[in-house]
Amino acid sequence: MKKRLVFFVLVISFLWLISGISGESEFITYLDQAIKSADIFTLVDTLASPQYEGRLTGTEGYDKAVQLAADYFKKYGIQSMDGNDTYTQLFPVSYTKVYESKLTVHVKNKKGKEEVIECQYFKDYYPMNFSGSGNVSGEIVFAGFGITAPEFEYDDYIGINVKGKIAMVIKGAPKEKPGEDWSTYDDHNFRTKNAMKHGAVGLLYIYSARGNPNGAYLEGFPMLSIEENLADRILEKYQKTVKSLKELLMQRRRTSFATDETAELMVKSENFQGNGANVVGYIPGSDELLRNEFIVVGAHLDHCGMWPQLTPGADDNASGSAAVLTIARALGTSKYKSKRSVLFILFGGEEMGLLGSTYFVSHLPEKVKKINFVFNLDMVGSGPDVFILRLKNYPEMEKIIMETPRKLHLNCHITGNQVTEKGRGGSDHAPFVEKRIPAVSIFSAGSKHMGYHKADDTIYWITPKIMEDIAKIVSYTVMRLAAD
Repeated sequence: MKKRLVFFVLVISFLWLISGISGESEFITYLDQAIKSADIFTLVDTLASPQYEGRLTGTEGYDKAVQLAADYFKKYGIQSMDGNDTYTQLFPVSYTKVYESKLTVHVKNKKGKEEVIECQYFKDYYPMNFSGSGNVSGEIVFAGFGITAPEFEYDDYIGINVKGKIAMVIKGAPKEKPGEDWSTYDDHNFRTKNAMKHGAVGLLYIYSARGNPNGAYLEGFPMLSIEENLADRILEKYQKTVKSLKELLMQRRRTSFATDETAELMVKSENFQGNGANVVGYIPGSDELLRNEFIVVGAHLDHCGMWPQLTPGADDNASGSAAVLTIARALGTSKYKSKRSVLFILFGGEEMGLLGSTYFVSHLPEKVKKINFVFNLDMVGSGPDVFILRLKNYPEMEKIIMETPRKLHLNCHITGNQVTEKGRGGSDHAPFVEKRIPAVSIFSAGSKHMGYHKADDTIYWITPKIMEDIAKIVSYTVMRLAAD
């Protein structure tokens, strides 16, 4: 009798006691009908279109995307947290519009002959999306990682003078020794402010020529990110390269020096103070006791804007946003209800430093008494496979997810890792983890994410089928976790 009872309990657990579900196979069949790659692709195409202006948080283009998401939630039965169809959670934000920029570099060969390089957007450089306005010229001084860290007895500015000159720095930090944490210093805000503090009039940041709104606006201080190839041209007559210098810097070898090359930087920009917004809605759980516990499905809605050229952000992260909206529609309009509530969030300000997700975890809606798990979808639009950051941190959830390709008849391959290192991480799972809330970030894999933070992150690189697969995997896993 005891064996029969155990078997019965296992069977019931397997079929999930979800109100309205007659079995797992029926729910899988429903997902196959409700989640289609063409629908997700249409949403990506819409969010990446010029009318949303690259979705920089705080701008009119981003606000239009917020309204689209809120309308979508309402249309498909996703409830607002306040019950008054207010799907937005506002938070303060500073954003910058860059209207114009120019970079001219003068380099001399070993014989002293000068070459003038008129640099091009994206190919050679890109004005940092938080750059101050300014028109400056001067000698380029290489300042290593651009770090001053007294407690580690490290200073890239020792032995050089950047006052009235243009600092050129590399993204990165020395290799950590036991007990050290360089995350405070390997940061755009610190690096740019440190250059200005030392008297530089402008900054060339060797960190790829791409959009980047994650930094503080510095009035009168133009800042450009540049490609490694351009930096190598500046260093060429010294028989140095960015790669060789970075290797020395990692070993804490002093490498800073005046290059005797010059540049002219011009940026026209304007800074604004406004509001960002998270878009938040939920499906209430069916169980009286468990409905205050939530499974979260989220993605960041924002991108890098349109100055001086549109960055569409199709993969990053119209793909994740479209997948979350599709999951919300599929679960919100289905007859299958879970015991726990399912919360959907489209975050703002991710590209500015995880602003929206950080604000959310510090200002949880009153209904949210407990968050059991968070699935964050980021750049899920390119490639045939799936990578899940922190997957192996949660063995029970990993077991469910690793079963999904077989159960859902998918061809994708899933891999994941375990994360133990310090630091926040670069996606919206991180603020939840800091609050000791279990969370993973899901990415597509098996193909290069083309045009990252550039003008060619367009729908033409999108792989619709992987977005469908990921939406189905998350939907299935959410219902399993929310069931009992």
